[in-house]
Amino acid sequence: MTDELIKFIQDQLSVWPMASANFRSMKAADVRDLTVGGIPVKAQLNPCRIGSTTAVVDKEAVAARPCFLCVPNRPKEQFHLKFDGRKGRRYNVQVNPFPIFPNHLVIARDVHVPQSVWHNFVDMMDFARCYPEFLVFYNGPHSGASAPDHMHYQAIPTGLLPLQNAIDRWLDEGQTPLATGQDAKLYHFPHFCRGVYALRSDTPKSLAKLFYRLVDCCPIIGDEPEPRLNLFTYCYKEEYRCFVVLRGAVRSHHYYSQGPDHLTMSPGAADMAGLFVCPLKADYDKLSGPLLEEILDEVCISPEDEKMVAWRMTRHQSKVDVPIAEGDEIVFEMISDGAGPQRVSLSEGRICYGGALYDELYFDSVTRSTVFAPASFIIYGAEPRRYAGSIRFTVEGGTIRASNHIGIENYLLSKMSEELSPDLPLEETKKEVIRRRTEIMAETEHQEYKGLTIEILTNVRQAVDLTWGQQNQ
Repeated sequence: MTDELIKFIQDQLSVWPMASANFRSMKAADVRDLTVGGIPVKAQLNPCRIGSTTAVVDKEAVAARPCFLCVPNRPKEQFHLKFDGRKGRRYNVQVNPFPIFPNHLVIARDVHVPQSVWHNFVDMMDFARCYPEFLVFYNGPHSGASAPDHMHYQAIPTGLLPLQNAIDRWLDEGQTPLATGQDAKLYHFPHFCRGVYALRSDTPKSLAKLFYRLVDCCPIIGDEPEPRLNLFTYCYKEEYRCFVVLRGAVRSHHYYSQGPDHLTMSPGAADMAGLFVCPLKADYDKLSGPLLEEILDEVCISPEDEKMVAWRMTRHQSKVDVPIAEGDEIVFEMISDGAGPQRVSLSEGRICYGGALYDELYFDSVTRSTVFAPASFIIYGAEPRRYAGSIRFTVEGGTIRASNHIGIENYLLSKMSEELSPDLPLEETKKEVIRRRTEIMAETEHQEYKGLTIEILTNVRQAVDLTWGQQNQ
């Protein structure tokens, strides 16, 4: 399969003079070895990257220009291979006409949809498995992507990124994971810069679950659709591996400075993996290990947010049982199994379900979350209600009773959103959340609530997250 890809690249460059010239220029580019954050890295002088480095990617500018990843807007010389992702997603595999690496590819969705890490990670892993000599990487829409309006990732030969090589050596020495999930493990890499995490697994499903758990624990800035990050995945021996670098900013102050500290550098995935690309020689000549560490310090995740990610990944919550419905018949639906609405009914003093009788039924949630779990089931009635957690059916007092087995923090999230005002200041909201958590932990019976059917208040979400587990003394 890899031979097919190499032949495609050669055929493309044979008929596209501009891309061919840029690949030749890239091969002859000046490269220097430096040390940043305790690992060896490289700096590359690459004039053909000036367009990407200086690209304006705010909403207005992106909306005003034609998308260069859509087929009708591409150069007439550019063609592509097809790659099938999962669930009907299809991609166009294209040569990157402004390369940083040999055999540098862009894998773009064949429809114009926004750049997003959600649901697309498994396709990246499938590409890496299909072409195991390639590493696949992703720039978030606010983390270096020059086409944030069109879903795409990129592929390069594996082993060319200094951070990948440093992480592989480090993992092979044997390390203690920060978190685990099924056969997947997540590690915090302590070198290079803040916010570097490595993951490994035997299966793409387990790796994807742990990766999205990490994403769920990362900060989101404003109304952006996802955390700021750069993502890399590849096959290493028999494992699936990936690493993530969490971001806090798109560019450092050097890019905007009008003074002697100006640098025309806009860190994308390559830079955040140890290959620092500079399009101008005057700037390239300034580069040093300390200067690059200063850039990384400004664009990577803050120390406070990094601590918060670790806390979210490792913390736990007590569980409570909350009554949510009762009657001779209850209609419910487990969202994840795709079976649609199901029915339990009272028969001979027991629970009738699927033609059999039970004393008790328990449907577990497949979603595990260290932040806030999404809805996992629906109870149908006059008003359908969505709930996180698991559901238990029992017979009490001659009727079927449904209770929600849920983490106390998820229960608080909904319950306090019912009780508090969205205008209550955060510090006051935190006090109320701690007071209510203390009461709940002392109660033996818990109040019925509306689950995730109601609007979850922003101040309540922040307060529960920041006071997780805290009680009044």
